Amino acid sequence: MSEQKITENLSLWQKFLEIRRSCSFLQKDRQGHQFKYVSSSKALSAIRPEMDRYGLILVPEIRGHSVTIKETDKGGREFLTELDLTYTWINADNPDEKLAVPFYAQGTDKSERGVGKALTYGEKNFILKFFNIATDKDDPDAFQNYGATGNNQSLETYQTPHYDQNMNMPVQTSNNINPEDFGLPPNIGLGVTLTDGVVFITELKKGTAYAHRGMLKSAGFKFDGNKKCWCRGIN
Repeated sequence: MSEQKITENLSLWQKFLEIRRSCSFLQKDRQGHQFKYVSSSKALSAIRPEMDRYGLILVPEIRGHSVTIKETDKGGREFLTELDLTYTWINADNPDEKLAVPFYAQGTDKSERGVGKALTYGEKNFILKFFNIATDKDDPDAFQNYGATGNNQSLETYQTPHYDQNMNMPVQTSNNINPEDFGLPPNIGLGVTLTDGVVFITELKKGTAYAHRGMLKSAGFKFDGNKKCWCRGIN
C-alpha cells in the first residue's frame, strides 16, 4: 500500500501523533536583546512538511481583541495587542473531522503592528505547545521581554510572600514550573510558584495580576483576600 493511501486512512488524532513523533525538539536559533528563542519560521518549517504529508489544514480565527496604549519611560507610546484566537485543525482527507482549540496571543510594538506580531507569536507558540515540542529552555519571546522594560537590564521579579495556613513563617516554594502549564501565556509580566500543592501568581511589577484578572479567572485562579494574592490548586 502506498504511503499516500496509508496517511489517508489515518484519523485526525493518529495524524497528530505521527506529526508529534516527527519533531520532538527545536534548538533556539535567534538571539534577542536578552534571550535566545525559536523563530516563527523555524517552528513552521519543522511542521509544515508534515502537515502537507498527512493532509492537515490549520485555520486561525480571531474571536476577540483589545489594544492597550502605554506611555514609555522616554515619553513614547507602546501598543499592546491581545488576541483571543481559535485554531481549527481540519483533516483534508475527511473534512468533517475537525478540532477547534482556543488560544491566547499578544504582540507589543511601538507602532500599530501589534496584530501581526500577535498572530505570528501565537501561531509559533500554538504549534510548539500543541505538539509538545521541547526547546533547550522555556521560550520567553525576546522582543516581548525587551518591550516590557525598554532597556537591556535584567528583569526583577516582585513576588508575593507565601505563608503557611496559620499565616506564620514563609513556606518553601519551587520556581521550576512553567506558567503555560497553568493556562498563562508567557511574557505578560506574570510567573508562578508552587507551595504545598498550591500555585501562586508572582508579578514583575505590582498591579500586573490585577490588569490580567479576567485571564487569571479563566485559568482557574482566585484572589485570596487574606494572603493578598492570586492562587489555585495544582490540578
